[in-house]
Amino acid sequence: MRTQFARQALAAIVCATLLYLPAGAQAPQREPLLGFSDEAAASQRQLEQRFDSLLKADNLREWMKFIAAHPHHVGSPHGKGVAEFIAEKFCAAATLRS
Repeated sequence: MRTQFARQALAAIVCATLLYLPAGAQAPQREPLLGFSDEAAASQRQLEQRFDSLLKADNLREWMKFIAAHPHHVGSPHGKGVAEFIAEKFCAAATLRS
């Protein structure tokens, strides 16, 4: 009985997925960026791709561990440490940029 239910559920998921997919394999259309001309939007997307390529999952994981290690509400000792940590990261990024 359970196996039959599992098969029916799987079949329903597969059918729903197939119905959702477009019939033809078309390249996704990019949404226009509000407030940007076409040329500026292309430049902005390039900049964002460059930014994304600089992000490292291991760095983000370590940073999040530090930031979330203790409560860091305004005025707390860890809050000051988090603020200094983030300021240090911004300064390092600015140094890399120049």
